[in-house]
Amino acid sequence: MRRFGLLLALLVPPLLAACSEFGSDAHLDAKITAAFERCDDGALSPADARAASQAWIEAARAHPEDFEAGSLLVGYQNGGIASAARGADRAAARVAAVRRDHGLNARASEVRGVDRVRARDPIATATRLLRDPRVRYAHPEPKLRTFGEPNDAYYAQQWSLPTFGVDRAWEVQTGDAAVRVAIIDVGFDVTHEDLHSRFDPGWDFVGNDADVSTGDAHGTHVAGILGAASDNALGIAGVAATGVRMVPLKIAEEVGPGMVAQELSATAVAAAVAWASGVDPDGPDQGPPPPDPPVDVISISLGTVPPSAKGLPVIDEAVLEARRRGVLVFAASGNSGSRTAVSAPANGPCAIAVGSVDEDRGVSAFSNYDRDTRQVDLVAPGGRSAGGAGILSTFPADRYGSLTGTSMATPFAAAGAALLISEHPELRHDEVLDQLFRTAERPRNHVDPAYGFGIVCVDAALGAATRCGR
Repeated sequence: MRRFGLLLALLVPPLLAACSEFGSDAHLDAKITAAFERCDDGALSPADARAASQAWIEAARAHPEDFEAGSLLVGYQNGGIASAARGADRAAARVAAVRRDHGLNARASEVRGVDRVRARDPIATATRLLRDPRVRYAHPEPKLRTFGEPNDAYYAQQWSLPTFGVDRAWEVQTGDAAVRVAIIDVGFDVTHEDLHSRFDPGWDFVGNDADVSTGDAHGTHVAGILGAASDNALGIAGVAATGVRMVPLKIAEEVGPGMVAQELSATAVAAAVAWASGVDPDGPDQGPPPPDPPVDVISISLGTVPPSAKGLPVIDEAVLEARRRGVLVFAASGNSGSRTAVSAPANGPCAIAVGSVDEDRGVSAFSNYDRDTRQVDLVAPGGRSAGGAGILSTFPADRYGSLTGTSMATPFAAAGAALLISEHPELRHDEVLDQLFRTAERPRNHVDPAYGFGIVCVDAALGAATRCGR
């Protein structure tokens, strides 16, 4: 696996020019502009946050089993991630006044200016709180779940790499150690034979310590897709096959030997996003200082079930701040097979929603998208091969196995961004995203709700002769 970057750099098309037959298409240009504009300084207005609250209240009435019993999330005006980033500590007095006036039983939250509140009737409490102008949002707390599904093809080949042109991308770039990708998940086996050399120190945002280990396979599998070491005579190769550093961020609690709690904290996810993007989410002396500079990319392979037409404000605000700081946040669209909604946080205005395709390039049956409002942005291999094999990657305890899901597609897309940043560190984050959008393969020759801008083609994005784009 040799790198011929100096030679092939002469062949790379201008990054913001027509990179494919779609590059000069006015409709494509308009769609890309719209994708950037949805994540501008006007995103997540107070009206948006309240509308999202109402949507979650209605969803909780219809599907109470998908919400944490007796719990709601409360965010305050001029509070949360953005104010923490800007040093607005005076918001603390306002938060304390609201808690006192409403008699809130606030639990520990991983994000300053956001409360997880215990309530006998979360819907009634949230409805009452929304009448208070000091409250930005209040709604029952939806459950978060990972989006990987196991199958038995544990020794299948890595069909997704050559089929979608990753081997050709490696002729240009395999990854630079200056590029960092944070992975937010249920935990990791950081000692795995094929991963240990690729991890930087991480953090557990629920246990508030540096131990990110778990017996659960999901996070380890995601990490292997993104960055398992290559040319080491072991196991598999990740899409970012060398160099790129992974920062493991855990957001789940262990509940037994080798087990992980199904309750994943939305505030822990928000705190992890904030921290990775250089923001101290809960004030000083609450853990390690955030990275400076921030990571380049964040990968999130979890979300709400069922999907929703509205975002999750506590995470959306953290993702907005990340984008302001130049960090790209990729999130899984979800595995509910929905055609009318995408799971949160992928459906937020600043997240890059990633769906899944099978080897035949058809959208996987489980992959969520929205026909009308919030389409996915990109799709990547996360489904099955023609022979029925899933995505082979790392499992805990030096094992390997297959999973399918939008969880698997998301690190593939995130790794593609990491390789592009490795090759062109001078690019701004919106230029990286523009390049991924313009070089994606659109099987139906236009931007489509099911595919978004298309299938991530890392080879085409890097200027290699593309097999993915055919």
